[in-house]
Amino acid sequence: DGDSLTMTYAWFVDGQLVQSGSSSTLNGSQNNTFDKHQTIYVTATASDGLDTHSLTSGNIIVNNSLPTAPGLSLNPTAPTTGDAIECIVSTPSQDLDGDPLSYLIDWDVDGAPYFGAGTTTITGDTIPLGVSQSSETWTCTATPDDTEGLGPSTSISTTPCNAILSFNGGSDRVTLDPLTSMPNDKTMEA
Repeated sequence: DGDSLTMTYAWFVDGQLVQSGSSSTLNGSQNNTFDKHQTIYVTATASDGLDTHSLTSGNIIVNNSLPTAPGLSLNPTAPTTGDAIECIVSTPSQDLDGDPLSYLIDWDVDGAPYFGAGTTTITGDTIPLGVSQSSETWTCTATPDDTEGLGPSTSISTTPCNAILSFNGGSDRVTLDPLTSMPNDKTMEA
C-alpha cells in the first residue's frame, strides 16, 4: 500500500539478546560480543506503523581463529662443524581466541628432512651436538597449533660457512675449529 517500512533487528548469541535496534550488523570483534563455537542468529522485524512482520535467520556458528605465524631465530645462525643448533620462537604466535598454543618443529638439511632433533625448550627444537657440518644449510620450520587448527608456518635457515683457503707456499697458517680431527695444536702449515 506504499507505506514506508521501519526495520529493527534483534541479535542473539547463544539464545541471549545482545543487541537490538536499527543496526543490521553485529560486529563481534568490535563489541566483544561472541567467541568461537557460539551460535548467532538475528530476528528482523518490518513495520509500516500498522502491521509488523518478523523473520528469524538460521543459526551461524562462530569459527575458531587460527594462530598467527611465529617469529624465529637460530642459535647459532652460522654453525661450525658439530655445533648444536637451536630453533627459538622469538616472537610467539597470537591467537584471537586466547587458546593455549604449541608448536610443531620440523627440520631439513640441504633440503632433505631430518628426524633426529632433540629438545631444549620446544619438542624437536634442537639439532644435537656432533651432527651439523659447517657447509650445510639447516632449515627450521615452526607451525603454531591451537588444538583445533594449524596456523601459518615460519621457516628460518642457517648460513653455511664455506671457507676457501689458498696457500702461497710460504709460512701460511690455518687454525681449524675445535671439532676438526687434527693434531693437538689444530694448526696446519703449508
